[in-house]
Amino acid sequence: MPPKKIRDIATRALSIFGGAAGSKMDAAGIGRPVSAHAYPGGPPWPAERILAQLDAGSFRGCTVHVHGLMGDDLTWRKDDREDLGGHLQQHRGELPVYLRYNSGLDLHSNARRLDAWMRELEPALDANLPLSVVCHSMGGLIGLLAINRAHAPWTQQLRRLVLLGVPQHGAPLARAASRTESLLEELDTGWSKTVAVLFQLRGESITDLANGVRDTPIVVPPRARVFVAAGLLGDAPKPEVGAVRKLLGDALVDLDSASGSLDHAHLEVFERTGHQQLMYSRAVWNAVTEWWPASSSVERPR
Repeated sequence: MPPKKIRDIATRALSIFGGAAGSKMDAAGIGRPVSAHAYPGGPPWPAERILAQLDAGSFRGCTVHVHGLMGDDLTWRKDDREDLGGHLQQHRGELPVYLRYNSGLDLHSNARRLDAWMRELEPALDANLPLSVVCHSMGGLIGLLAINRAHAPWTQQLRRLVLLGVPQHGAPLARAASRTESLLEELDTGWSKTVAVLFQLRGESITDLANGVRDTPIVVPPRARVFVAAGLLGDAPKPEVGAVRKLLGDALVDLDSASGSLDHAHLEVFERTGHQQLMYSRAVWNAVTEWWPASSSVERPR
């Protein structure tokens, strides 16, 4: 087996394990720090190298990709094919940067770490070299919280925010897990306590997914445009979507939660598209590219 394939398998295994036990790994001093990669599976790039690429003037902007639970930079690309970041680089002249982080930490801890990493890019950002952020699933919650908490120049240079299958109002499966744990504790029997302990082993981020950012007023910077993509299993005439299909959504995030309630957001619903497919779908890529202005000078529609 090629060395790169072995490294990729090891990376994915650590990402999956970290998503379930990331907080425990972090407490033990073996948690994954935030790292940036120029392409999925590539070596880490220090901020200085990214800044040098942006200063060279070859790109119209910088697009940071934030993966979801148990993910990493590799999850953006399926079967070593093209990914959304590469698509935007080709068609919109963006420098793609793929983050890798400990997805098992609670959302607010990861938001603080994302904010700290973003601040390292500030020297290269200005009105002519804007910042964009593309998030999948739980990565969108982290991105929104980082934007919401930061009073930093990087948030003022944010021009585009893309949310793919982000459970803004929480994920049904995470809510079900929390309710099941509470029920087992209330039963107060030997077997129920044992099973409840197993539920408690899930990562803090999984617990946080129950409510998303529903209880947090999110304020997106005035000049940032927002694209929201929601997946929907099956096929049905629009705009009539049955209640069951809306609840199923993309299999992990229901339609209402993925749609969210951000002001001025551009929402597109992609039928026959599951949760992971939102990252790989050409229909999604094309819709994002069409919405993405060809020039760097953009304003939020009023």
